[in-house]
Amino acid sequence: MSVPNVAEELFKVSVEKLAAFFEQNGITRMLQKDLESAGLSSFASGWAKKLQFSDGQTFTMAVLLKNDFPFVPPRLAVLDGPSLLTWPHLEPNGLMCVFSSEAAFDVQDPVGQVSGLIHEGVKLIERILTGEAEEDFRDEFVSYWSHSVDDGSTRFLSLLDPAGSHRHIFIWRGKQQYIVADSEEYLRNWLTRRYGLRKDGSSYKIGKALFLRSPRLLIPDQYPSNAGDLRTLFSDDRQALDMMAFQALQSEGREVIIAFSCTTGIALAPVTIALHKNHIVPGRKSPDAMTRGFRKGRVPVNVAVLRSTSPLSRVTRHSLNRADHDWIHGRDADPQQKILKNKKVLVVGCGSLGSTVAELLAKAGIGNLGLIDGQYLEWPNISRHVLGAESIGSAKAENLAQRLQNAFPHLSSIRAYGGQLLPSSQQVLMDWDLVIGTTGIWSVDVFIDERHKAGDIPLALYAWLEPHVVATHAVTVVQGGACLRCNFSRTGKPDLNYSEWPNDGLLAIPACGGSFNPYGATDLSFAHGLVCNEAISALTAPPVDSREAIWVGPTARVASMGGIVTEQWHQTMGNPGQGGFLSNRIWPRKNNCVACAKAVAA
Repeated sequence: MSVPNVAEELFKVSVEKLAAFFEQNGITRMLQKDLESAGLSSFASGWAKKLQFSDGQTFTMAVLLKNDFPFVPPRLAVLDGPSLLTWPHLEPNGLMCVFSSEAAFDVQDPVGQVSGLIHEGVKLIERILTGEAEEDFRDEFVSYWSHSVDDGSTRFLSLLDPAGSHRHIFIWRGKQQYIVADSEEYLRNWLTRRYGLRKDGSSYKIGKALFLRSPRLLIPDQYPSNAGDLRTLFSDDRQALDMMAFQALQSEGREVIIAFSCTTGIALAPVTIALHKNHIVPGRKSPDAMTRGFRKGRVPVNVAVLRSTSPLSRVTRHSLNRADHDWIHGRDADPQQKILKNKKVLVVGCGSLGSTVAELLAKAGIGNLGLIDGQYLEWPNISRHVLGAESIGSAKAENLAQRLQNAFPHLSSIRAYGGQLLPSSQQVLMDWDLVIGTTGIWSVDVFIDERHKAGDIPLALYAWLEPHVVATHAVTVVQGGACLRCNFSRTGKPDLNYSEWPNDGLLAIPACGGSFNPYGATDLSFAHGLVCNEAISALTAPPVDSREAIWVGPTARVASMGGIVTEQWHQTMGNPGQGGFLSNRIWPRKNNCVACAKAVAA
């Protein structure tokens, strides 16, 4: 029995409806050979009509459909329009970018999709013809620059801070792409993290390039095609011209990254300058274009500027992708990154909770991460751990640090500290902005609390899970506030629990003293989010008092797993209802806290 193809049927029905609509409006169906000759053979169907616009110009407009229409929206093209980069929103083969890729359409109304496209497309072209849309060239500079790159150009990857003014930068010239950064050390570290050490043992060869900030935005017909265009662009900026001349004299390569300030952000456009060589005599060594006629080091500055920016010297335009910190973490739109990129966070415990917390902190933009865990990955771990089968038998912290540094080479440092956290290794706890304890081991948390009270740690965050992850606790402890032990017994039992369980919710396994807390990766998702949210909040807006955040899961889960909600929770926090909420409270200071009394006495 054959199964009907719903998509094919819907495409057929939609085309039938459109055919009637097009016929009513005098729009003619295109033959397959017409689509092919227009470079539009990737489309299944097309209809075209010549339209006259308000300035008297006429253009042949085409509506084009993919086989996946109406789930894939129709496209509009100008079959006899101008060349690429003449109009904004004009793509190769005459396609028009009328709607953004995020635009939503009613798949049940194919005629509405097409009529809306035609209506908005005509409006857009009217704006273009009157000159009203020229500013779009500037607002969407990166898109149009990418259409202007030259054949044989090189892809650039930028690790640069796009802010700042003219400066010398560093470049690695690979076979597939060039990578630029603000410092040689940062570029070498990034390359090693991303690609590893070179097989032959040699170091990456790093050169120099230029970063110049343009005094104005350009539209496509102003994009530089020769070095004379660059001299014109920077005609009122002697520093930029001198830097181009100096770079050319050093024979360091002639790559220039030009920064343009758009209303939507900073755009980076790379070019290379190929200096024109005069008086080339066959069979003889070509004279250096920069020093010809002068001894080395004796070229007058004005001559050097003229030669390095000669209209006879060709400029090649290249494409560029940004991979710097602020672009990766929020595309320049996250103000928190100015803080987070310089913060240092130590995660103690790289198990089911700590491993994902570490990964999320890296994704959040924490520039410096430290990881501590003395355990090795085993098979039962991988169902709720960041690491998988490829890491079985390896040290959790070391393997996780390597994985994260490879995944996020732009971050300043992700380092593992071998072994467990012990008093003999207390130096590890120093020089961090925040230490996060995720082990749930009371002795480890007490040791962190001791070092916090001693002043080695400015900010500490302790996280633990109740059985079956029906609740997650995250306590942020600040200097001068209540300490962790203010609300625990001396043996590590918290004063406030959400749930209560037979045998503390643990299940036995066939091993000496073996037991585990049964939960899955999805049960942990809210726990991970809670801990990371508390960490980021504490780093960006440090609290004035110690506090606790508690995620409470669905109440029905407690009963279904054999537990109960504690009477103490009802008395202290109220009726949890159906659960599924976040509760916050000040972490109470206890007058009879032994740890606080000890600190005061000291």
